[in-house]
Amino acid sequence: MRSYKKLLSCIITAAIGISNICLPVSAVDRYVNDTPITTSQTYGNYTYMEDYRGIYINSYKGTEATVDIPAQINGIQVYGINSNAFYNNTSVKIITIPDSVQFIGYNAFFGCSNLKMVLLPTNLKTLRADAFIGTACINNQTTPIKYVGTSPFKPNTKTWIVECEEDVSSVSIDPEAKHIGGNAFDTSYNLKSIAIPGNIISIGDCAFSNCTKLQSITLSEGIETIDTWAFYNCTKVKNVTIPASVTFIGEDAFGYTYKDVGDDTDYHVKISGFTISGYAGTAAETYAKENGFKFINLGAVSYTKGDVNQDGKIDISDATAALNIYALTSAMLNLNNYTDIQLKAADINENGSVELQDASAILNYYAHSIAGLNPTL
Repeated sequence: MRSYKKLLSCIITAAIGISNICLPVSAVDRYVNDTPITTSQTYGNYTYMEDYRGIYINSYKGTEATVDIPAQINGIQVYGINSNAFYNNTSVKIITIPDSVQFIGYNAFFGCSNLKMVLLPTNLKTLRADAFIGTACINNQTTPIKYVGTSPFKPNTKTWIVECEEDVSSVSIDPEAKHIGGNAFDTSYNLKSIAIPGNIISIGDCAFSNCTKLQSITLSEGIETIDTWAFYNCTKVKNVTIPASVTFIGEDAFGYTYKDVGDDTDYHVKISGFTISGYAGTAAETYAKENGFKFINLGAVSYTKGDVNQDGKIDISDATAALNIYALTSAMLNLNNYTDIQLKAADINENGSVELQDASAILNYYAHSIAGLNPTL
């Protein structure tokens, strides 16, 4: 792994030289710095730990009513808030989490009974189970679905779904919502159907796990990631159609339950007859094949050359993705995190492999675009 990261760093450096474009430092640091620091340290009222991604807040012992979590500690970005970090802190009423934070762990703000206003980071990628259970900002909401937001002008907007009441059989997701947090619906045991609209970008780990009465899942175009165990043990769901926009499906996300074999031992088994419908070359087909599920091909999906992450535009993130694919291939590592469509979009010269020249072409396209020219690929 160390050799892979060094290789990727060299590739990025070479590509910058070719294209005269400066990649964000984070694009390099994310792969190059692989020396974690695991000793707990103190910064004011915080204790924290550090790994190659940045700093994780372990605990907060302050009594302030308003808390602004720092974006950096000693010049290093704060990347995450670990499990139980603010557990049962009844002093905090308003909290702002900086955009550097991409991870919030289990029970992070559990029992903060006076916490009435939360501003989540716009870059948040992972929100674990029960992070805001027992807080005023959740308890004061009267709708079945509970939300937490990211807007500095409307701190209690509905960006993230964090919880749903137990006794509902169906719900309607607010069009303002963007993400479903981990385990958000896992106690909604009476839920029979769910329609997830296209405004939702990500579905967190175990989001609907153990919804054993759930019979119907509708996933709309626009959803991009479906995390591990998202619909685990939904035993009445026999088929699902996965849109082409989905680029990542986590382990055992669909079609699995467990079997009790005694001695407090369970093991995973497939739901008999489970079927996946989707488009050729997408994450749906990959997941079906890797897990041995029947796949119904809905046809080929179109793609835009150069738009590797399939977000509708060609920019620096696509060049970085192409570089990553090239580095993985050169290091003879697997490409499981990329769909066939993404690999085709990255293969600019259409020679059957993603090379440094392909990444360079995307970088140059981006450079010409921001210069107001009309580039082509």
